[in-house]
Order: sequence, then C-alpha cells, then structure tokens
Amino acid sequence: MRVAALGLLLLASCLDFSVGPKGSDAGASSDSSAAKQDAAVADGGSSVGINCGKDPQTGAELCLGLGSCPGLVVDQNTFPGCGFRVTGGSTIDLECACSGFICPLGTATSCAQAKSLMGNQTYAGVCVQVSEGRCTGG
Repeated sequence: MRVAALGLLLLASCLDFSVGPKGSDAGASSDSSAAKQDAAVADGGSSVGINCGKDPQTGAELCLGLGSCPGLVVDQNTFPGCGFRVTGGSTIDLECACSGFICPLGTATSCAQAKSLMGNQTYAGVCVQVSEGRCTGG
C-alpha cells in the first residue's frame, strides 16, 4: 500500500515539468536512417539538444530530442518530464524529473539503444528510483 501511494505521489509531482510540445512519438526514426544515426553517435555525433527545457525544481536541462538522433524523441505522454541530457560525449543520457530529483532512464551508445530504453520502461518504474536512492537532486 505504501509503495502504491509513493508511486502515485511521484507521478503526480512530476506532471508539472514540461520540456516542450506534447504528443511526440518515441519510435519515429526509420530503420533506413537508424544506421546513419548510430554512426553519428559513435563518431561523437551532434550534441545539440532539440526542444529543451529546465526542470524548475532541480535546474536540470532536458531535451525532447538530439541532433545526433533525428526523429527520435521522448514521448511526453509516456514519459512526462523526461528527456535527453546533453553530455557532449558519445553516450546518450536519458533522465526523468521526479519530485525534485533527476532519475536515470538509462544510458545508450546508439540511437537504437535509446529507443529500446524508452520501449522497455515506464515512467513510474523510473521514478521509483527516488525511494531507492538512485537519483540526484532534491
């Protein structure tokens, strides 16, 4: 019962964070361009964030997309308050704002891996990491 209440509290508190337009599709990249996108990431790619915003509680900047993965965006209906953290490196860092904390959705080395991370997790599952001490901020 306490876990369910914590999950609802985390979910409700994260809904206020918005990094851009809603309704994007996390699976928008085509298979034919996936190899080009992954090569761009492997070569250091573009570390330009697309549709970025700051979480008002932590100040962390998260972006709905990355220049190195055109067409791959974080669906705000599925992952509200989540996005790419621009690192300038060759990895893709996905994070979620959860109740004043930033929790990892995961790190990928390719656009295909980033897409897979978003397809294999839930927002509530990411934010439960707050109670596990695996998030930063707060």
